Amino acid sequence: MKQLRQILLWAVLVGIGLLLVLSVLGSFLGDERARVLFNSIPLVVFWVLLLGLLSAGLIYFKRLIHSAGLLGIHLGSLLILVGAMLGSDSGHSLAAMLFGSKKIPHGYMQIYEGQTSNRILDSKGKTEIGKLPFSVGLKDFRIDYYEVDEPWRLIVESALVDKESHKNKWLQEHIKWTEGQEVAIPFTQARLEVLQYLESARPTYTGDTRPLLEITQADGQKSTFTAEVGQELLLKDPQVRVEIMRIFSNLKVQGTGKGHKVINVPGPPKNPAVQVKLERAGGETTYQYVYAHGQVHGQEDDEFKLRYVFAEPDGAEPDPNTGLPAMEILIKYKDTSQRVWLIVHKNQTYARLPLIGLLGLEQKDDHGEHAHPRQLSLYLAKMQGQIKDYKSDLVVQEEGHIVDSKTIEVNDPLHYGGYHFYQSSYGSNKAGQWYTGLSVTSDTGLALVYIGFALMAGGMFWLFWFKPILVYLSKRRSDAS
Repeated sequence: MKQLRQILLWAVLVGIGLLLVLSVLGSFLGDERARVLFNSIPLVVFWVLLLGLLSAGLIYFKRLIHSAGLLGIHLGSLLILVGAMLGSDSGHSLAAMLFGSKKIPHGYMQIYEGQTSNRILDSKGKTEIGKLPFSVGLKDFRIDYYEVDEPWRLIVESALVDKESHKNKWLQEHIKWTEGQEVAIPFTQARLEVLQYLESARPTYTGDTRPLLEITQADGQKSTFTAEVGQELLLKDPQVRVEIMRIFSNLKVQGTGKGHKVINVPGPPKNPAVQVKLERAGGETTYQYVYAHGQVHGQEDDEFKLRYVFAEPDGAEPDPNTGLPAMEILIKYKDTSQRVWLIVHKNQTYARLPLIGLLGLEQKDDHGEHAHPRQLSLYLAKMQGQIKDYKSDLVVQEEGHIVDSKTIEVNDPLHYGGYHFYQSSYGSNKAGQWYTGLSVTSDTGLALVYIGFALMAGGMFWLFWFKPILVYLSKRRSDAS
């Protein structure tokens, strides 16, 4: 028996030593290669043998059972190993084979603002590897920056054609302006003059006409409210809560069917629209896209009609509460001149004015060369510091109903339906629509790992702190008596 215990002890020590070597090696291999290594057949055999050796220790070393500290450390190690095995790729494959489980061990999701998805992709974000039994949607994405004590700047951005590669070459220059002084616009022969600059302003409309959502009920009664995100109106007959979810200055639909995307294209408001959520008394929720030209896309209701009454601002006026600037400028080109406004709206960090159409420039292709820039825009933009944090407002939907929501950020994931959704990346497409990248991880075995670490930490504290203190106090009481 003594010889058997010695063999078992040395085998466990060798196994732990090999585990340390594998852990160091895995840190140099990267996530994907390390996952393949640790789920390979030889290492699966190693994990099973190590689990067996640790379990045998409870049988052949009675001291482990009689010492609370040693028992906690040993059981904690066992639970951590079991939890890790259950949560591994091999553990999920075994669960699928034995119990028909369809859980996906890990993957990636890319979701655009205002959209939902249940597709899990591989680590490269290209191939679908499975689907969730529910959908995850991105309600809003935002980036927090460190504050920079710099004024708003007037910037010209141009996309010229590289003669060798025939690809866009982006150039950017700041305009040093003084109110009332005429200056050149870089990359053009045009000039501009800043007529007035308002540090904190709000847009104004002809006749104080603001963008509105108009609701006409079956009896002809009309209700209106300002078209701003988050604004809502409760109808009594029928009982419907109407809420504005998104506002588009230039709505465009990319793709068809389930794979289509609704985006807001930067530039002049050619196709204004609003996305409206309708929540009925029975719990049914539907969405409509209401266009300024009268068309409605989505499930319409016979009891009321929606109309988006859109009006562009024709200027701006001082308002100390907004903290958003506006600039009136006079642009001169050849024999023409035009007054225009650059107005920064709520939740925006810049105002953009496309110049090609305004200046009447033509884009002529001649063997890959252009007579004028492909893109030319004037920006009133806020200079930003380094990124402080980025956050995603996520919602979980089942059968069309929102069942959970959370604002996630790095190291603060959403947990739902047996999965953790971590903020892993972000970006935007060519149209300027933001998306969030989510790292999706199954929580199978995770509870055992947490319990194992708690037992291990508790066992160590008992063995090295609490027990010696109790022995010391007990000895002092004995000496005193």
